[in-house]
Amino acid sequence: MRVVPFDDLSERQHAERALLSLAAFGLATTRAAAERHRRSKQFPDYLSLHAVDGGRVVGQLGVLRFPYAFRDGIETVAGLAGVATHPGRARQGVARALLEEAHAREESEGIRHVTLWTNSSWGAHRLYEQYGYRDVHSPAWAVHAGEGPPIPGTAARRAPAGPVRVRPGRPADVPALERLYAAYAKNRLGFRRWNDSLGNSVRAGRVDPARDLRVAERGVAPLGYVHVSASPDRTICSEMVAAAEPVRRALLRAVSDVAGGGVWAFHCSPVADHPELFPKEEFALSPVHWWTFMARDRGSDWERRAAVRRFATADPRFLCLGGDRF
Repeated sequence: MRVVPFDDLSERQHAERALLSLAAFGLATTRAAAERHRRSKQFPDYLSLHAVDGGRVVGQLGVLRFPYAFRDGIETVAGLAGVATHPGRARQGVARALLEEAHAREESEGIRHVTLWTNSSWGAHRLYEQYGYRDVHSPAWAVHAGEGPPIPGTAARRAPAGPVRVRPGRPADVPALERLYAAYAKNRLGFRRWNDSLGNSVRAGRVDPARDLRVAERGVAPLGYVHVSASPDRTICSEMVAAAEPVRRALLRAVSDVAGGGVWAFHCSPVADHPELFPKEEFALSPVHWWTFMARDRGSDWERRAAVRRFATADPRFLCLGGDRF
């Protein structure tokens, strides 16, 4: 078995790569999209790693890099995403070979920390722990049943009808929204994004402003925004950027409106930062989720307490928004 980068795959192996991604996660990246990724600072030149045995792709993972605000300054860390093994090759060392190659490549580039998101109930969680990963964060959730007409006076309806209005996003909003994000994240600890991350996502087609963004404004000046993921059955918002409570409440109402009577939910920092928006009479609340963020420190066998302290996830200044999930 060999571990090879994205560019070393043959035409058929690219189809196998896409098959593995679709089967495991319901999505796949085209080569054209991968080239757009390569031109950003968010991905290493090799983009992803693939385990090939007998000419067939039997496992893979993607790698990206992002800035993280530690207490002693901002540092670039690596994130592993889309770790997948062909079901016929489970427990045959495929994931181990991919992890070891990713660690070696990132450490050779001076990257100290490698991170990932995983489900704490999966068997892979134990494998990650063996490689020095420790649980450092699990996002909070607030879920509204959304059934029936909205009840006057509930949290979603406490937005003032004054000068703040909310509308679907537009591509032209992106620079202003990135400035709002930068101001919101200033002096916070935790996840950061490269400049133009939202613009890259819009250009790559991963974010459709009209579908995925709601922008609060007074006059023509954006005051805040939410990023939503909506389907007929549920609407999820994990990114709310707004400095003033009336704006946050207007955006909360907008998410309820997008849901249109379906289940709607918030998670990550919007829930942790603004519990007043989610009264327990109306929302089911959980301080943690099944998904957990794990971090590794150059393979050192550190304790979870040390990992949490290093990543500052218990600090009130910690910030994790939806765009930080990879």
